[in-house]
Amino acid sequence: MRERIAQAGSLRAWQAVTDRMLSAIEKGYWKPDDATRRRLLAGNARAVAEAGAACGSDSCSRATQTLQPLLAGRALARAWRRRGVLEL
Repeated sequence: MRERIAQAGSLRAWQAVTDRMLSAIEKGYWKPDDATRRRLLAGNARAVAEAGAACGSDSCSRATQTLQPLLAGRALARAWRRRGVLEL
């Protein structure tokens, strides 16, 4: 499913789907097994890293809210390294 949505150029739509499922888990509406939950977390992280978040601070799951600043910081660090401002 993810690949089909990615081919259509709508990874933010996929991120919205995974985030909604994570929200359902957080609220206790759905109790998937650990493997399914981990796959959702990984898929959501990948979508946010590749396309950004489709939700805002008032509608994102806690998982996405935690992830966004980390990914934004990594992207900023990569940009600084490319410009020679930051060396590791």
